[in-house]
Amino acid sequence: MQTGNLLLLLVVMIAGAYYMGHRRSFALARPLGGIRHLHSLPFYYAMRTAIWCAIPALAVLGAVVRTPGRRRTQVTAVALALCLAAWCWPDA
Repeated sequence: MQTGNLLLLLVVMIAGAYYMGHRRSFALARPLGGIRHLHSLPFYYAMRTAIWCAIPALAVLGAVVRTPGRRRTQVTAVALALCLAAWCWPDA
C-alpha cells in the first residue's frame, strides 16, 4: 500500500475516533443532566480520543515508511490490524 493511501486511511480513522469520542461524551452526559455536569467539554474528550488514536498510528506509519522491500507489506498489514484493534476497543 502506498504511503499516501495509508495516510488517508489514518486520517479517516482519526476523524472516526474524534466522532466516537464526541458522541460518547454526550452519551455519558445525558444521564447526568447535560454537558454542564462533565469535567470537561465534549470537544476535549473527542480531541483526547483522536490524539490517542493518532500518535501510535503515525508512529507505526513512520516505521512502515522506513521499512524496505517485501517486509513493508507485512509491516503494513500488522500496522493496519493494530490500528483497527485500537479503534474497535470497547473502552477506548
